[in-house]
Amino acid sequence: ISEGKYQFHLDNGKSFTAKVYVRDDVSFVPLRSIVSRLGYDYKYTKKTKTSEFSKGAHWFTVTVGKNQYNVARSLRQLEAGPVIIDGRVYVPVSFFTDILQYDFSATAAQSGTTGEITFTERQGENANTESAEEQESAEKVVNKPS
Repeated sequence: ISEGKYQFHLDNGKSFTAKVYVRDDVSFVPLRSIVSRLGYDYKYTKKTKTSEFSKGAHWFTVTVGKNQYNVARSLRQLEAGPVIIDGRVYVPVSFFTDILQYDFSATAAQSGTTGEITFTERQGENANTESAEEQESAEKVVNKPS
């Protein structure tokens, strides 16, 4: 998607307007604006530039300048790490599609117009859910005896 002003629509009925930035052919969207409206608890630690957010059993951290996304106790990489633009943390659109498992559609912003972006939570077998086996395995790794 192109850089510009967009109206964001979330599948829970919430909407807001924000800018999308493009850096090195990667489209970035505002992290907190989206995750807080999706019902995640959000915390930012200025000293480490780390955003931490959770919803139910799902917990994530991202650190500005590091292309490492902590997802369910494992690190994932995307095409770019989070950045700060205009005092806000922005992440690639792929953070929502690949990590949080949201479907994404967009109508590009044209000169002088506002584009539209829609995020819809993926359902079924592609949804972002940890199986009981994955949770148990992760707990064993975290709590393994020394």
